[in-house]
Amino acid sequence: MTATRLRCPRTQNGKEINAAINKIWLESLTKSRSFKYIVTSTSKAVIEVDTEFAGDLIVNLTSLVGDVTVDPAFSSMFSILHTDKQTHSTERTNERIGDLVLKPGKEILAAGYCIYGASTNLVLASKAGVIQYQLDDRDGEFYVSRPVVSLPETTLKLTQDCGNVQHSANFIINFNNVIFKGGLYKSGDLEVSCGAAPLAYIMERVGGSAVLTPESRKMIVTDPEKKMNGKYVKVTDIIPSHLHYNISFLAGTTHEVMNNIL
Repeated sequence: MTATRLRCPRTQNGKEINAAINKIWLESLTKSRSFKYIVTSTSKAVIEVDTEFAGDLIVNLTSLVGDVTVDPAFSSMFSILHTDKQTHSTERTNERIGDLVLKPGKEILAAGYCIYGASTNLVLASKAGVIQYQLDDRDGEFYVSRPVVSLPETTLKLTQDCGNVQHSANFIINFNNVIFKGGLYKSGDLEVSCGAAPLAYIMERVGGSAVLTPESRKMIVTDPEKKMNGKYVKVTDIIPSHLHYNISFLAGTTHEVMNNIL
């Protein structure tokens, strides 16, 4: 697995660097010829890849979490899904395309995140399990550092994020700590497609659970477009009603989640 080397602008302006990194991600995904639709946490509409480069997959992307000029570590996150056969319809309105890419997390084919800091680590989840990779700066290759990642059974420790954390530097790092050290993770407000669903999918693949917090559960239950009831609503069952639909969730070992959700 080879990394793409980034050439960022020579500036201390965090917004310019973030925009440049987002552009590099989009160009790389487009040129891979794997994706038909790209959804990002910063775009107002779905990006449809030109026919010349289009594949048959959807990617949901948060290209950069954190400010590279301030934070000692920052991260990226993604999930990959299949398009439906009806995406070949001649009806090309963006509203129609938006409906086609809004899928529940249980349909994810693969999801992962990168954490960039003193070292660059990639956590990649699929139906086969979860693997951790580390980038070797000498040759630009990712090598397996942990072939099997499973959630530790530990005594209860709660890691909590508050507010809208979609572009906060810490939420992926906090989630990562729970994946490798155990405990419970309570998210702040995250977009379903580009945030909550990928993390919930990864949590389930390592043997844990991710369910809506009471606040989000009430919002879902009272939403006329959602017909979900019950105390334990899995994040991966949620179909977002729009691209930037936000929820919060509790994740960790199934036993601890079920014992601590209200």
